[in-house]
Amino acid sequence: MYKLGKRKVPLFLLSLLTIVLLITTIASVGAIAAPKLKIVIDLSHGQGPSTGDWTGHKLEREAANFEGNLTAKGYQVVWATEISESVLADAQFLFLGSVYGKNLTDAEVDVIVNWFRQGEKTIWVAADSDYGGYRYIVDNTNKVLRTIGSKIRAEPTAAQDPYANCGKAGYRLRANVTNVVDSEVAAIVSGVDNKKGVLFHGPTILYGFVNGTAVALETTKVKNVYWVMKTGASGIIVDADPTVRLPIAHEDGQQGSFVIMAVERYAGPNGNCKIIVTGENPYGGYQPMFSSAYYGEALDGSNLVMNAVSWGVKVEYESDKVTSEISQLKSTIATQASEISKLKTEIEGLRSMIYAAIGVAIIGIIVGAVGIFVKKK
Repeated sequence: MYKLGKRKVPLFLLSLLTIVLLITTIASVGAIAAPKLKIVIDLSHGQGPSTGDWTGHKLEREAANFEGNLTAKGYQVVWATEISESVLADAQFLFLGSVYGKNLTDAEVDVIVNWFRQGEKTIWVAADSDYGGYRYIVDNTNKVLRTIGSKIRAEPTAAQDPYANCGKAGYRLRANVTNVVDSEVAAIVSGVDNKKGVLFHGPTILYGFVNGTAVALETTKVKNVYWVMKTGASGIIVDADPTVRLPIAHEDGQQGSFVIMAVERYAGPNGNCKIIVTGENPYGGYQPMFSSAYYGEALDGSNLVMNAVSWGVKVEYESDKVTSEISQLKSTIATQASEISKLKTEIEGLRSMIYAAIGVAIIGIIVGAVGIFVKKK
C-alpha cells in the first residue's frame, strides 16, 4: 500500500480541505442563485382577514391547508394586505381572488399590468355571481382581464345546479366535468375525481371575448384558450338582475354544461405568460374551491387547484409550441417516408411476382401451342 511521507501529509490535508470548502461554496452559491418561487395571494379586497392572519377565521383550516400544500411544493407564500410593486417584486404567480366590498383602484390595476408585462408570470383571476346585485365583483374581474389582454371574461350572472351540489342547495354548485380532450390542460385535470367534483359556491360562468365579440366557450374555440371545468349537464343560469343586466354570451334560464374554469396560454406581450380564470374563489371567499368537503360532500378542489398551480409555474413560450409542432411534423414525415419505402418494396415484390407469373403463363402458352402443332403433324 502506498504511504504518504510525513512532509506530504499536511499538503494532502490542505488540498482536501480546499476541495471541501470549494464544494461548500459552490453549493451555497447555487442555493443563493435558486430562491424559492414566490406566490402572492391577495387579501386586500375582502377575500379574507385584512391583516393576513387567519387565526380564528371560519376558514382557518382551509387557509392552513392551502398554504401548507403550497409550501410543501417549495413555494414562498405571501399573504398580501396590499397590491403594490414591492409586494409583487420577484413574484411569478398572483392569486387575485374575487373582490368583496373594495374595488381595485386604477393604480392597483396598473401595478398588476406592469408586473404581468414583465413576462413569465401567471395570474389567477377569480369572479363571483351577481347574487344580491353585486355586479361590481364581475366588473373588477373583467377590468383586470381586459387590461392584461385576456380573451376570457366572466359573465355578469349566476349559475346553479339542482342536482350536482352540496347540501341540496343549487347555488353550492359542484362542478364535475373535466376537459379530457385537450392535451394542453391534461396536467391540470389529471387525477381530479369527477365523482367528488369541485365546489364553486355561488359562482358565475365564463365566456370568450375575441376582436370585440363575445362567444360561448362551450361552442366556440378561441386561440390559446382552453376550458378546464364545466358544470354538469343540469347546470342552469339564474340571473339575479335580469331587468338590469343580462348575461353577455348566454341567456338567463339557459340549461346545460357551462364553462366555469378556463386558462389562456402564451399570454402577455412576450407570449410567455399564463392566465387562469374561475367563476369563484380558489381560496378565501365564503367557501373556496380548495375545500375538501362541504355539507358532508367529499370534494377534490385541492387536487385541481394544486395541479393548476404546478401548470402555471411552468414557463412556456409560443415558439416552443412551434418547435414542438415542427418536430412532430418531421416525425410524421419520417414515419410516412418509412411507410412509403415499405410500400415500394412490397410493390417491387408484387411486380416481380407478376412478371414471374406472366413469364410462366407465356411459357405455358408456348408449350401448349407447340403441343398442338406436333399433334396436327
